[in-house]
Amino acid sequence: HSSAITWAGLVRRAAFLPGAPMLGCAAAAPLLAQGGGTAYARRVDGRLERTGDGSPALMKLAERAARMADHPSLMLREVRHLRALRRLLDDDLPGAAAEYLTLLRSAPGDLFALSMLMDVSAVLGDASPAFAGGGCVASYWTDRPMNPGASVASSLVAATFASLRGGGRTVEAERLADEAIRRDKDGAGGVGGYALALCYESEGRSSEGQSLLCGYDGVRRYENCGFMGWDSRLAGMGAGFAMDRDGAQADRVATRMYDHGYGRLISYGDARNGADLRAPGKMEGVMKQTGGFFKSLLGGNAEKWREEQEEKLAMERTEPQSPSTMEDVLTFPPPTPQLLTEATMLLLRLTLSRAVEPTDERWADLQVAWKEAVAAHNTGWQGLHFPARVASALVLGEDALGVVFRSSESEDLDSNRVSVRLTEAGSLLGTFLRLGRVEGATTDSNEREICRRIVQLLTEARDGVSCPSDGSLSEGAPDSAPSIRILRRDLSGYDHLLRPLTEHALVRCALRSSDPADLAAARASCSEAVALRSNCPEIWWRYGEMLDALGDDAAAEGARSASISLGSGEGGNFDGR
Repeated sequence: HSSAITWAGLVRRAAFLPGAPMLGCAAAAPLLAQGGGTAYARRVDGRLERTGDGSPALMKLAERAARMADHPSLMLREVRHLRALRRLLDDDLPGAAAEYLTLLRSAPGDLFALSMLMDVSAVLGDASPAFAGGGCVASYWTDRPMNPGASVASSLVAATFASLRGGGRTVEAERLADEAIRRDKDGAGGVGGYALALCYESEGRSSEGQSLLCGYDGVRRYENCGFMGWDSRLAGMGAGFAMDRDGAQADRVATRMYDHGYGRLISYGDARNGADLRAPGKMEGVMKQTGGFFKSLLGGNAEKWREEQEEKLAMERTEPQSPSTMEDVLTFPPPTPQLLTEATMLLLRLTLSRAVEPTDERWADLQVAWKEAVAAHNTGWQGLHFPARVASALVLGEDALGVVFRSSESEDLDSNRVSVRLTEAGSLLGTFLRLGRVEGATTDSNEREICRRIVQLLTEARDGVSCPSDGSLSEGAPDSAPSIRILRRDLSGYDHLLRPLTEHALVRCALRSSDPADLAAARASCSEAVALRSNCPEIWWRYGEMLDALGDDAAAEGARSASISLGSGEGGNFDGR
């Protein structure tokens, strides 16, 4: 709510001062970047039109500001910002990233440009522009540790360094983030905590990650970072750390963190019955909500607290309400595709560990939210950016989206991309698990074939190479060369984002198919994970499951012992039947 108050004030001043284009740029550009383009901004403007305080439209502010990009009185830095804004209005996010990177080369002290570049890179799933931007400004801010904003800048640089594929430069990123938080834990706690979380996740340091994002002191650092759901995203990462460390014992904690983080932004308003949530009117209500969250997180009467919140919300929806305000809309904006992607991946992991059923109402809420996000684009599903395409395909499937994902049959998709493999695998996995679906159950006869296809697709996406399976090789003519293709990688960095699909689902499907080639592919994936993130108890437990399936009992027992010694028990529930 405090972020919404500041944001609303900025929007009103930008509307009142048409000759100050940077005000309009600062008010609208983060929305366009994190929302993935103009479709999301139009959704927010649609809600602002229904307010009773005459809220200005953000798209109009952005377009008016972009038209002044060639004004002679503007500095070169401002011109670059407005050109990047024009790129965002044209839904050209790669072009906007290039503009911000060019700006940072000549103006390394521009924190807003660095933050925007990180947002755009995250939406595109390509950490390379953000890494290059962080490198442009790293020494500038290192030489000026006492400058205003230096701690936030160091945290942003650390986040860009830790986002690369394979963990990036985690040593340098962790050092920068630690120093920034030590200098200014209030100002840099949110972004610095995110950078440290990326470092811990890439190295499997689940205990440190859980303490960082789930402990009382850690939550206090980021609970006030509510702009565009940043606190919810960090809470979701914390839930992943809890499951990595404690396995099935953390299912309840992770589910509660999902409800508090993502659930409050997804299962609300027009996702159910058309009523928008209102910003809290009194500090007393805010303190009660915060206290209820900590009580549920630390093992209090969570069910009673949730029932009280649902009853209160039901009463608010039935009582006559005054027209909403801009602060209400900006406090609870529609979930961005990026936030929906993170929520989908966390809920998938909770489903694979059997903490949440595939028919749970949370999946129904996600289906409604994804349908609205897709419908907002004139081009439908094609308007989403990768990896949001993968997550939406997992939840909705081919029939709801009207797109053929099968890489061998699709005419609209480039079959040489890794994203096409992941999208098809996600769609098949959603059908196999029947996520949010009551009808259309798979039969035992085709279940193994679906699992085998999922394993093949995920293996090709991980290796970046498309090649025929062992069966097709044996059936081919001896003198015929197999068709092998090198795939183009869409996802460069942000490995943690799709890990529930690329690792956890791979193991689940390999165990279900029981095919020797699938088990070998899953074992290879676990072997890589154990080597790169050897401190994670859940990975060792998963590795033991695969070794058990392959008949290596002695090595499996050693892997389980390592899991127990690193964590506090088993690393998860997997069904090998």
